[in-house]
Amino acid sequence: MSVPSLLIFAIVIVLDGFIDGLVIGTFKQHKDIFLIAAVLIVYKIPVAFAVGVVFLSAGRYCCSFITIAFGLLFMFSTPAGIMLMIYFEDNEMKRSELSFIIL
Repeated sequence: MSVPSLLIFAIVIVLDGFIDGLVIGTFKQHKDIFLIAAVLIVYKIPVAFAVGVVFLSAGRYCCSFITIAFGLLFMFSTPAGIMLMIYFEDNEMKRSELSFIIL
């Protein structure tokens, strides 16, 4: 896999995690949050495995800077989405304003 393809793959996976976090951040009930978080954790296990396989097949090993940077972005993308959505929900921003900011 070429470096540009790997970069596009990494960006898409990080955006997927961020959007997952935005979805979790919209829930208000703890029961709903825990259910969605549990489902997301189960979903992320095979995604993380697939990401590792893609990076290894591209010749990027765990000690390279790109792999470490991507791993950190992947790891924090969902919590960042959750915190952003909770922040906007707490400040009573309208969803249309949030959509404008994201786009």
